[in-house]
Amino acid sequence: AVARRSLFPQVDGRKKDTEKKDKASEEEGFTNMNSELMGNNRDQGGVKPSEGVGENEVFHEIKSCLERSSKKILEIYNQESLEVSYKLDETPVTKADIASHHIICECLNSITSYPIVSEESDSFYTKQQKYWLIDPLDGTKEFLNKNGEFTINIALMDNKYPVLGYVYSPIKKTLYAGGLDKGAIKYFNSNVEEIFT
Repeated sequence: AVARRSLFPQVDGRKKDTEKKDKASEEEGFTNMNSELMGNNRDQGGVKPSEGVGENEVFHEIKSCLERSSKKILEIYNQESLEVSYKLDETPVTKADIASHHIICECLNSITSYPIVSEESDSFYTKQQKYWLIDPLDGTKEFLNKNGEFTINIALMDNKYPVLGYVYSPIKKTLYAGGLDKGAIKYFNSNVEEIFT
């Protein structure tokens, strides 16, 4: 049997005096996301088998992946001059786009067997119902202008609809994550904060 792994850390709540019932419900919502979104076995495109995996493992693996990708992006971003090429649609692409793409794909392939559709992929289509959709560097023009307004985006798609999303700001070192009907969180400096909209 495949070890089920949650996609978010448990949220402690904003106040210590939060009612236990509300807190338990909130935590259960985050820790139960895996069973609803990731499937029950690898053959169906679920989480790959792994022994001794904690509840928050998937979240932290993806967070670690985003941090590694961010580090590489910033190494290139801080260079004096940036090399740029152009795609057939005349949109810019840099070494940072490509490097981030490879880091994220390697990470996601180690966690799940879902196919990956990336802005930097050779193929932009999959017949699978569930798949990862990624933009390894969203805001390439902003990256080239060095204004800091760029992010790394990862989404889990189900029947062409996003059911889980991660947005990471390399400059702010801040992660935003959310799930369909499960709310959203902001993760910065090891602090988890629930986002209310």
